[in-house]
Amino acid sequence: NLYTIRGTSPRDVPRWIQSLDRMRRLDPARLIPSHTLPIEGRGEVRLALRDYRDGIQSIQDQVIRYANQGLDLDAIVERLALPKALAERRSLLELYGQIDWSGRAIFGNALGWFDGRPEALYPSGRVEFAKKTVKNLGGQARVLDLAEESRSEGDVRYALELLALLRDADALDERGKNAFVSALRELAETIANTNGRAYLLEMALELEGTHKLPPTPELDETM
Repeated sequence: NLYTIRGTSPRDVPRWIQSLDRMRRLDPARLIPSHTLPIEGRGEVRLALRDYRDGIQSIQDQVIRYANQGLDLDAIVERLALPKALAERRSLLELYGQIDWSGRAIFGNALGWFDGRPEALYPSGRVEFAKKTVKNLGGQARVLDLAEESRSEGDVRYALELLALLRDADALDERGKNAFVSALRELAETIANTNGRAYLLEMALELEGTHKLPPTPELDETM
């Protein structure tokens, strides 16, 4: 699937594109991807490999172009998008990865963690920031009220950010945990990406205390 480039080096994306071009030259009749269904027929395989290759190239070029313009990382990922012709291809649906995730990976691998914002150089610390922000917003109960208001207005993403402040400030009581769980599940219902949706649901289970670890396999001598 497109956009799964976490952990790559700056040179790996061009090499990835080169590997796709090599597969295109082989002109295979069948293609078995890592995460999606097999593709049958040379014509369909040619289209899939072409679109896949061009999609990766487009996202990489956009990240580099915006970075050269001096945009910070968040501003870059908000602007990233596939060209219309590629965005309409079902083979490039963001079902396993996401464009913005890959944009962050490309930027970080090529330029490092600092994106030019001065406040990122010497932050106050996550816990300290959360505690002060919760206090300045009116305290634990007020922040929770704001989160619930945001959910009722359809802005579950902002609600989660407010609830995360309570979590980081160690001010997430039972009411807050329940609100967090509900917000995670509500957001998950809107996410088509399998990795993103699964992570949201897994975090909801952990907050509830109903998360179960998978069984540890017992291997026999034959294995």
